Amino acid sequence: MGSNAFGVEEVAGVRKHAFAHYLDLVVDGRVDLRPMLTHTFRLEQWPEAAAAALWASGVRRGDRVGIWSPNRAEWLQQSHKFLPSAGRD
Repeated sequence: MGSNAFGVEEVAGVRKHAFAHYLDLVVDGRVDLRPMLTHTFRLEQWPEAAAAALWASGVRRGDRVGIWSPNRAEWLQQSHKFLPSAGRD
């Protein structure tokens, strides 16, 4: 999903955020996300999930990673929990 997910689109005469349209596709069974799920984590384990995804992508200690995120307080509140674990060996 690209940055257009935060825009507004009209599909079948219904105008709403693109992300809501994407969720409708999943709910309606037109898109199956199960093949993309390789791991599951409890919500409070998101820092470990993010670190595992980066590690699986080949990111190692000392690598630089850019993170795109909307300007939200939640990111600032939670980032300190994730960033130390990202450089694991």
